[in-house]
Amino acid sequence: MWEDTSPEEVIIKWHTNDGKLSIYNIWDEGDGRESQSYSSGMLISEKDGSLVYKCNAYGFDTEFNDLIFSIEKL
Repeated sequence: MWEDTSPEEVIIKWHTNDGKLSIYNIWDEGDGRESQSYSSGMLISEKDGSLVYKCNAYGFDTEFNDLIFSIEKL
């Protein structure tokens, strides 16, 4: 999902056979897909039984608000 083409809020249901889900931070600002650049990353916290992910693409503006999403196990 890309920020410029997705609705502000999206609800997705995933089904796994083993209960595992991999999350990967990747972005494209016009020069091709990028990930794991210097200072990129995700902060993960728990709130009301959900995991909240706050992502930083790259750079020293590290407010970790480039993408924020939560995951709840049902």
